[in-house]
Amino acid sequence: MRDVDGRQVVQAVMAQRPSTPVYLLTGYEVALGPEEVARAGATGVVAKPVSYDALAAVLGRHGMASPGPTLRQAFNGRRSG
Repeated sequence: MRDVDGRQVVQAVMAQRPSTPVYLLTGYEVALGPEEVARAGATGVVAKPVSYDALAAVLGRHGMASPGPTLRQAFNGRRSG
């Protein structure tokens, strides 16, 4: 994103809809600790590349439906790199 970082996006979402769970996606190899996530105001963090199982776990934590078989096929069929 240009001119905006993930923390700013989280703050904007929380200002409009404070009950919305917001996760940071990171491509960094170093995982963000609970303190950094809390400081950013996010619910949690998911590391890139995002796996189907990680996405399903996040949705499940918030009582949302698991992504369907079409999305699983998309995840299984993508190429890494």
